Amino acid sequence: MKWISLFLIFMLSGCSSDPDTSQAKPYQLNKIEDSSYPGRVRYSVSISSSEVTTHEEFAQTAIRAALNVQRSKNADVVWVYLEPSEAVAGYGLAYAIANYSPDGGGNDGSQGWTWEVSAAEKLIPEIELMVVEEWREHRGKFQVNGLTDEPALKAYLSKKLDISVQDIGLPWVNRRDYPM
Repeated sequence: MKWISLFLIFMLSGCSSDPDTSQAKPYQLNKIEDSSYPGRVRYSVSISSSEVTTHEEFAQTAIRAALNVQRSKNADVVWVYLEPSEAVAGYGLAYAIANYSPDGGGNDGSQGWTWEVSAAEKLIPEIELMVVEEWREHRGKFQVNGLTDEPALKAYLSKKLDISVQDIGLPWVNRRDYPM
């Protein structure tokens, strides 16, 4: 009887196999793409949040989105990219990446992972995000033989944004693994 009571206490205590998302922030769903193939339901998701600021918030917001999409789509695999904004989505600047495969099969069903999560330590400064957005918008005007004339683009953006040419560049987001 004692073991049954302990088991019931354990089951009713709210124990869950879900990872901690207590520091997750509200997010906006920017884009969801189905990349399923027969036998494997897979979704790639872009989200953004104006409220995230820390490593834990980045990671846990992406984790929460992965859980939500997986449950709503009954997906085998979900890849979530927490982007600084919808405008710079897909530029490799994700604050967090959360890959979730609840069956432990990973991308193809045989890879042996359930979670792969990495997150940045800090926000990209606002001026650097402005440079990225302007770079993306105007880059097409500075193509020469299929390549971007970066010195000309930097000079243009420097004048437009009223900042030094030396301050024009694309930021680097250094993500580190988030323990699961």
